[in-house]
Amino acid sequence: MPYSRESGFLQNLVEDGITFNDIGRDAVEKLRVSNPQSLIDTDFEYSLQASKWEFLTLANNFPGVYSRANEPAFTSDQIVSLIPSGPGNRNLTVTVNILPNTPFQVGDSIIIKESANTTFVDGAYIIIQVPSAYSFVVTTKSPEALVGDQKTAYTAIYTGGFYSNSYIPIVGISAVAATSAAVIEFANPHGLFITSPIIVVDSNQADVPWCGSFSVSAVPNDYRVIYQTLTGQNYITNTLLVPSSGRVYARTEGVAIHRFFDGGIQINPGTSAPNSRTMRQTRNYFKYQSGKSMQFSSGVLFRPVYEVSNVQLITENQNDSTYPYYDFRISTEQYHGFATPDAYRKGVSITTTGFTVSGGTNPYNRVFQVSKVINSKTFEVQIPVNTVYNPFPTGDLTPGALAV
Repeated sequence: MPYSRESGFLQNLVEDGITFNDIGRDAVEKLRVSNPQSLIDTDFEYSLQASKWEFLTLANNFPGVYSRANEPAFTSDQIVSLIPSGPGNRNLTVTVNILPNTPFQVGDSIIIKESANTTFVDGAYIIIQVPSAYSFVVTTKSPEALVGDQKTAYTAIYTGGFYSNSYIPIVGISAVAATSAAVIEFANPHGLFITSPIIVVDSNQADVPWCGSFSVSAVPNDYRVIYQTLTGQNYITNTLLVPSSGRVYARTEGVAIHRFFDGGIQINPGTSAPNSRTMRQTRNYFKYQSGKSMQFSSGVLFRPVYEVSNVQLITENQNDSTYPYYDFRISTEQYHGFATPDAYRKGVSITTTGFTVSGGTNPYNRVFQVSKVINSKTFEVQIPVNTVYNPFPTGDLTPGALAV
């Protein structure tokens, strides 16, 4: 679109048959683009992604915890255990076998990855208690009691940090009499929604049931939100729990998983709360083998296909009158990002393909709605049990794939 001095406007030039020689096109026939602030060579896709990419996840434009380093502070070999503790066994006592470079402190942020419960244990947290130099306690986002050691052979812990001035100023946090909830009063409109993840911090209080990781359960107005604490009993009066010196952060749960086998990336905001965003961008300057031609080709798949790693048909819950369904449990190779349906949202629709059975009518290849989320890689759908699928073909099931 050249500029015309005579008219003072940009001119559109359209002509059939314009082509570019090979040096001007990349492997997928896109025009090569040279930009001195972004020089990226595709041969480097198998490197540490953090060396050339930046990742940011936001909750209504509030940033949360970020990872301070590419490498974990504690690997699985250095982690002794992740044991449920505290009120309702929803806290987690983390023990390591080496001293940290910087002693654990209440209020420090950490990031847990690849635990036994990737849905409710993996994520960013703040330390609420330090029992010893080798251990610390965090409040998980689990809605129910955790059972057993949450460590796996792949668990890693990263040190985190809060972005400068990213907290949401508060007037105070008070108990709600006759309930186990607390109400946060903000100094300005908060912009939070029901199910928005938050972190409540008070440097003057350590192991208390109203500090830690929570989710907003009600939004009375633009200046107040309510969340359920871990007190285990109802408050008697509207007692002030946290003064204005306390801090509330948006707890961002976004993830960016590098697909090392094809150079791609899977990003997910990690929550169904409105206005949650996940962004991934190139760093200002990156240079590698700059003698080659320079290009930037990118593509986004908003309806991905997930490879199925395992399936299980659960029949014991079926009842002809009260629950005429079989639960079909599906595990995927990738993080699916689905949310458990509730009063505010229905289950996501998926299409399953490629499932085969040894005989009879095949009930597995169809459109389903997710009925339950087990963890970040496993979920369930309901298959109706009726005369079409009777007897139900439960044997010799071959896994297939699914698309959102």
